[in-house]
Amino acid sequence: MTTAALELNDQSLLIQAEDGAMHAEPGFARLTADGIETGEELLWLKPGYPQRVMRRLRRGQYSIGDTIDLHHMDVATAKTVLLDFIDKALARRLGCLRVIHGKGLRSRGQPVLKVMVNRVLFKHPRVVAYASCRPVDGGTGATDVLLAAAPSVRS
Repeated sequence: MTTAALELNDQSLLIQAEDGAMHAEPGFARLTADGIETGEELLWLKPGYPQRVMRRLRRGQYSIGDTIDLHHMDVATAKTVLLDFIDKALARRLGCLRVIHGKGLRSRGQPVLKVMVNRVLFKHPRVVAYASCRPVDGGTGATDVLLAAAPSVRS
């Protein structure tokens, strides 16, 4: 049985079974990006956001504002390019992005760009959710990213 794991907090993981049902598994240690395999799906939803956000993202129901392809970049360059891409997208007030990182089929061991993308997106304060794309949009070789709107300034 294949499952995908999604971190809820330091004590529990959200597990998605093949049938699509999601349930929390308490007592798990923090999910690390180092455990990512080539064909594994990336999934994460910031705590406090409703599950319907993840469902819509996984179904491809958000309009993709911009796309970046990180293929053929080394990890350090790709990380810099990705962070710059997110910053420019936020400045342009884009809500959803697509990051093409590849499946890592030619990587030795782990898919290095996919692991880096997972780490950067997980740590970014304005990322609300991310999920591997539908097969028609790149499957596990690309990730759709949902960004939070800029906080409103009240006077």
